[in-house]
Amino acid sequence: MVVIGLSVASVVVLPSPAYAAVTTIYVAPSGSDSSAGTLADPISLAGARQQVRSINSSMADDIVVQLAGGTYRLADTFQLTAADSGFNGHTVTWEAAPGATPVISGATRVTGWSLVSGGAGIYQASVPAGSSTRSLFVDGHTASRARTQLPRPTFDATGVSSSNPAWDSVKSLPGAALANVELRSIGAFTDRYSRVSGLSSDGSTIVMAQPAWKNNTWGWDHMAAPFTDFGFYAENALAFLDSADEWFLDTNSNTLYYKPANGVNAEDLDIELPRLQTLMTLNGSSADSQAHNISFSGITFTGTTWNEPTVTGGYVDQQTGGYMSLRSDAYPSGGYANFEYSRPDWQLMPSAIQVAAARDVTFDSVTLTALGAGGLGIGNDAVSNLSGVGLATQNITVTNSDFFQIGANAMTIGGILQDAHHPGTLNDATGTRDPSVSDQTVANMTLSNIVVSYNSIRGAGEIYTSATGILMTYVQNSTIEHNDVVDMPYSGIATGYGWGANDAGGSSDYAGRGLYGYQPRFTTPTTSQNNTIKANYVARISTTHNDTGAIYNLSASPGTLYFQNFITDIAIADASRFIWSFYPDEGSGDLTWLQNVSNTSPTAWVRPNPYSSNISNLTGYGNWAATAPGSSYTGIGDTNYGSPGNWPCAAATVISDAGVLPAQRTAPDIATRPTSCSEPPCAAGSLCEVEAGVLTGGAAVASDHPGFTGSGFVALDAVGKQTSTLVSVPSAGTFVLTLRYTAGPDGPPAAVDRTVTVTAGGVAQVVTLPKTTSWDAWTEKSVQVVLPAGASTISVTHVAGNTGFINLDNLSFRLPAPCAAGSLCEVEAGVLTGGAAVASDHPGFTGSGFVALDAVGKQTSTLVSVPSAGTFVLTLRYTAGPDGPPAAVDRTVTVTAGGVAQVVTLPKTTSWDAWTEKSVQVVLPAGASTISVTHVAGNTGFINLDNLSFRLPAPIEPEPGGGDDGGDGSGDPTPDGGSGNPVTGGGSSASGPGGGESSGASDRGLARTGLNADGVIATAWGAFGLMVLGAGALLVRRRRSDV
Repeated sequence: MVVIGLSVASVVVLPSPAYAAVTTIYVAPSGSDSSAGTLADPISLAGARQQVRSINSSMADDIVVQLAGGTYRLADTFQLTAADSGFNGHTVTWEAAPGATPVISGATRVTGWSLVSGGAGIYQASVPAGSSTRSLFVDGHTASRARTQLPRPTFDATGVSSSNPAWDSVKSLPGAALANVELRSIGAFTDRYSRVSGLSSDGSTIVMAQPAWKNNTWGWDHMAAPFTDFGFYAENALAFLDSADEWFLDTNSNTLYYKPANGVNAEDLDIELPRLQTLMTLNGSSADSQAHNISFSGITFTGTTWNEPTVTGGYVDQQTGGYMSLRSDAYPSGGYANFEYSRPDWQLMPSAIQVAAARDVTFDSVTLTALGAGGLGIGNDAVSNLSGVGLATQNITVTNSDFFQIGANAMTIGGILQDAHHPGTLNDATGTRDPSVSDQTVANMTLSNIVVSYNSIRGAGEIYTSATGILMTYVQNSTIEHNDVVDMPYSGIATGYGWGANDAGGSSDYAGRGLYGYQPRFTTPTTSQNNTIKANYVARISTTHNDTGAIYNLSASPGTLYFQNFITDIAIADASRFIWSFYPDEGSGDLTWLQNVSNTSPTAWVRPNPYSSNISNLTGYGNWAATAPGSSYTGIGDTNYGSPGNWPCAAATVISDAGVLPAQRTAPDIATRPTSCSEPPCAAGSLCEVEAGVLTGGAAVASDHPGFTGSGFVALDAVGKQTSTLVSVPSAGTFVLTLRYTAGPDGPPAAVDRTVTVTAGGVAQVVTLPKTTSWDAWTEKSVQVVLPAGASTISVTHVAGNTGFINLDNLSFRLPAPCAAGSLCEVEAGVLTGGAAVASDHPGFTGSGFVALDAVGKQTSTLVSVPSAGTFVLTLRYTAGPDGPPAAVDRTVTVTAGGVAQVVTLPKTTSWDAWTEKSVQVVLPAGASTISVTHVAGNTGFINLDNLSFRLPAPIEPEPGGGDDGGDGSGDPTPDGGSGNPVTGGGSSASGPGGGESSGASDRGLARTGLNADGVIATAWGAFGLMVLGAGALLVRRRRSDV
């Protein structure tokens, strides 16, 4: 059905157009490419892709590809392109079947294990010829490649030497085995690998393979001179396999060796040997031809490796997945003359799932686990994507998903090459704009509107440890919010890249190092700007490295905000180790920290790099920390220092709200969430200053209009701005909330009253605030809210759809004076939920407006009070016009009073301006209670409700001349035609010319009423009423109305 011109009360109904039903293609691990794709004959993944391509260009509704449970073992990377997009505004969704857990794997399960003779508990199994991997997964976790830890040797241009006997285990290896060994150095922020070539002729030097060795022994934190030494190892020899959960793959004999824990048989384990380096790609062919409108839900992706370091002889790590590639297509034939020469060519480690040249893509409730390199790559450089297409990615959402046991970064968003930070520029002295690249192409190349929310990331960097949970490089207008990022060997969340060298004007530090002899010194800013990192829970980072932060940044990013994040339990709690909650490293600029909580004593909550000359414009206010900032940088101020066990209430609110939703918190928190706070919340009857609450979405305290109370007010002048106040009441109930505000006549929207959204007790309602004559004219508006017992939050927010543009000074709340019997109760002053709102576009209403119940869920609730329990007549004043669904029938709504719900039929009216009334009986308890009127499923709804009133019913008076005798109370027919009520024992009779009327109820003190057979008060001569006595009913004829 299409509804056009739907106002609060008026609708115009058009004929229902014919829509094609959602097309569902059914897939199963056993499906073939040629199957039908039905539930009875499911198809393969590749076959489903082909079916989508055959129908998607003419989509009239969504296409769903539904995967049955089981493991889909890929023979090759599953590739989706622009041809697999959703068209005509519809989406192609690849999703798990209800209750199923489909797993897409790039690995082979290894079976046929046997004990190695004399192998000290080592098992062996044959694997397919040509197998090559740097990762192995056992029962879902990352096993360790066989290794031995060694003392640091002496380094020279050809290799290493050492007289320490520990090195004999390496030197004594046969030549072929020695040539497979890699040396590994874990430094402050790098994790480097370099392969051995052999042994010198005199046996004194282990000769290393080139050019990996040269490039691993210069630059920063390199193998020969790490800033911090976190271990030096030799890896990848059967001789090193001596600890539980280690493995070795002999590629010559195609034999895999694994040593399980004592007493465990390898045949009883799920041991997965990865074959693929990329599971899935999703990309268009260029920035101007993107893949789009594709989503994934409920699918698990697992089982990859990354073999480039094996092929090229090493991994020249530079930090968080950036590395110097040694591939022949990337490495200059003559090598790099110096280290800075290499910087413009660094690449990002590839991910298992690669999304580029794409828009409007969603990953919801997916799982990425047991992956040998990166997890999810979004808009990475072309060289980091199997497709050879990169960047050019917008409107990507990753939500409600799990990432664990990831070899490197769980998520890598953005690229690091020139087209990433300055798309459409020339590689000249200053990076001038390439005139051959259109403005639209530049816009398409730029990464924007990426949302990463409510994800659990636990355990990244399992193989390449200088990794982070989320790396977001050159990206704009994007959000990382409400994620759990826990157990990271390096940083938790890293934003920016480039060490400031690519920012406008460049870096004097890097000019001195000679960088600009090899790349432009750009005169324009990078694409990084206006990002928000908020409400994340980051814990136990830096389990392996240092020189980092839980949330780390490089380079400038104007408008970027770090807001209400909670950082706790940094693994290396040593202030000398360069590990901070927030670390603005080289080039950081134009950043703001607001209302974050750092529980990281003794390390500082924030520390700009004191050795960088290009850090500027860092602002912080309203943050809470256990320890002071880590340097004398004065731009970060307004910090509240407190005790981790006794946080202020506003800080406690941030801590409790950070990370995924409570229902998603499947793993225990690292730090205990506070259940109490150090100052009392605002109480009923008190003035609550909103500027002292938790400000989010860019909301800030202002004071440029006189007349406010407290220290200022909060302007809600943009979507997303919010102020939240912690309140407390001793018992649950309905309260009157009063907002003190101004809404001046200038500024958008000047000519209309304003709206904001008030959320109290978890229930949101839109509140209309009449505009004021000026921005200095403070006024008040009151609405009803329901609050739970104890502490809760009242938030006032400018959400999308609100006008906003108010200055909010304070709020207060009190128990309301409930509506009393005999009073007119304006329903628009009650609590409106389910989207119900106040309208005034049909004349004749009382009060300030009416409430339209034109959709399921809409409800208005009114607080009432009676001195004693009893039955009351409830009258609803309403209209139910003839147009709008359902036009031709009377309307129904559900009335709940005293906890009892009843469906009430309201006759339709001749127009939406024709107000009328309908009365029903309700039972109310003594004291305060609530009467609600709701459009529930099964009701027709579509009424405008103006007010309600209630009163005790009028007593029934004897008719002149009397009537027949009443029944005898037995429940049996009486001689005079009366009948007794078998439930109550009361009798009744039709009125007669000579008798009165009587009832057994009168002897029990029960009030009698005049209701018709539908339970409706009689309002005309000759109507009949129904007296409800317990579960029974007594009919009486009326000669006049009693209502």
